[in-house]
Amino acid sequence: MIKIGICGAGGRMGRAILESIKEKSDKFECVAKLTREHTESDLAEFCQKSEVIIDFSSPDSLKNLTKFASEFKKPLLVGT
Repeated sequence: MIKIGICGAGGRMGRAILESIKEKSDKFECVAKLTREHTESDLAEFCQKSEVIIDFSSPDSLKNLTKFASEFKKPLLVGT
């Protein structure tokens, strides 16, 4: 099972991705979600839990997210 973290989980695409993950629950699991309000500590925990990160947040959030994803060596799919 692939453990997925979704940044921007509260948005339209984030919710659509969550639904897709639920439909394929035998292969994927959403283990972490981030919405608009988060700290660097939240980002670190989010990245540690996730095997793969999907981002549909905002350009403002992307800089810190890429920093943490790189630090924790996590694949990052960006749709922002």
